[in-house]
Amino acid sequence: MKTIYNQLDWIAADYLGNFVDLSEAQEEQLHKHLAATLKWHRDTQLQTYADWLQKVKKDVQSGLTKKKVVQGTQEMQDAWNRLMIRFADDMAGVLPGLSKEQQQELFDGFKSKNEEYKEERVEISKEEQLEKTTERLTDGLKNWIGEVHPDQEKLVAAAAKKLKPLASESLQTRQRWQAKLKSIIENHKNKKSTRNALRSLFAKPELLRSENYKNLLAHNKNVIEELIVSIAKTLTFEQEHYYYSRLDYWSDFFTDLAMEGKAG
Repeated sequence: MKTIYNQLDWIAADYLGNFVDLSEAQEEQLHKHLAATLKWHRDTQLQTYADWLQKVKKDVQSGLTKKKVVQGTQEMQDAWNRLMIRFADDMAGVLPGLSKEQQQELFDGFKSKNEEYKEERVEISKEEQLEKTTERLTDGLKNWIGEVHPDQEKLVAAAAKKLKPLASESLQTRQRWQAKLKSIIENHKNKKSTRNALRSLFAKPELLRSENYKNLLAHNKNVIEELIVSIAKTLTFEQEHYYYSRLDYWSDFFTDLAMEGKAG
């Protein structure tokens, strides 16, 4: 994981390269932007993640409440938004420079990914959606507490049934986002206006969400928050030990990465 993190600037550049064939100069420019963002992330964000994980540990040890879950979720959302603002600045230095052919290639790639998403997530039965949702929730739980007990599986199954399907609305929102991105690139006038428009696009995706989608997201968020609190109350000694060890592991991981940057 450390190796992957230390090469994220190249990995991210390669990922964009899957959508559009960049020239050598464009690749160098993108790598330069992403390398600066990676350094900023290491210097200013990683220790925040480590501290957040230790805060989560204390929250569980002292008795997890919905208020604590809501606060912790918002803190991570804020961290994600900070990263998206930086990423938007990186893209502002690269995307407007794409040729018409490259722009077409990029959005053709988006269209292809949308079709895959539609096939895998939208055009499936309610029964299959429920099965996949239950499986994702269970797998996520296993990653953090180890073996999931039957009573906990029942809590997960009950929560999965309460969740509202999001795939169709999510796809529509994604398409609106891509259309907005296309408009920003095509109407690029200067770096400042493009950067500000991209910042809003990347860090405030909720602006493109329909009221129905916002309501669905709020409902599902509430269901998941209540599930987390319910699961926390059922943890066995072994599960707590496993959970705390996972939190400590990732907290130390982020701290070590941050210290490596200072040592470098």
